[in-house]
Amino acid sequence: TTLSAWLAAIFAAQGRKVHLLDHDPQATLARHPPVGVEVSTVDDPPKEGIDLLVCDTPPYLRDELNWLLASADLILIPLKASPLDIEAAASTVELIQREGITAPVRFVLNMVRPGKIADETLEALQVYEIPVCKTLIPERVAYVRGMLDGTLSDRNAWEYIESLGNELIELLYVQQND
Repeated sequence: TTLSAWLAAIFAAQGRKVHLLDHDPQATLARHPPVGVEVSTVDDPPKEGIDLLVCDTPPYLRDELNWLLASADLILIPLKASPLDIEAAASTVELIQREGITAPVRFVLNMVRPGKIADETLEALQVYEIPVCKTLIPERVAYVRGMLDGTLSDRNAWEYIESLGNELIELLYVQQND
């Protein structure tokens, strides 16, 4: 949820019209939206005048989200650097493969602490044959604290999300021009 929120905020700060679809049953984003980003909890957000639609889903995809996968231009699977998260990602990857999704899929490591576990996680993810985003998002209190008022005031935290956002925009741009 925090990753969805801050990516949407970055895209909005770059001048893009962004809509955030909160499809997580907790509906955290509907209660704590990032400043400058329109949020809805409905399955059919406005389709005109939007440059990017960022969807926040439950931590592990379920079959009722097939329609969302089928219409996505890019699918991110956020994980913590943990063997348990790697194991849990299997059901998401299986669903994506079973549905024959053609959109690019990327893992993004979130809440990363430097050290051996991060390296081991990167190595273990290779079994899925899904690329991992180059930008790793470190663990920072600012990502969670900023959700309370919708702003991310920690410049370093902002720069990590901005780097990931730029990486994703480049991926979308390359995909649209292929």
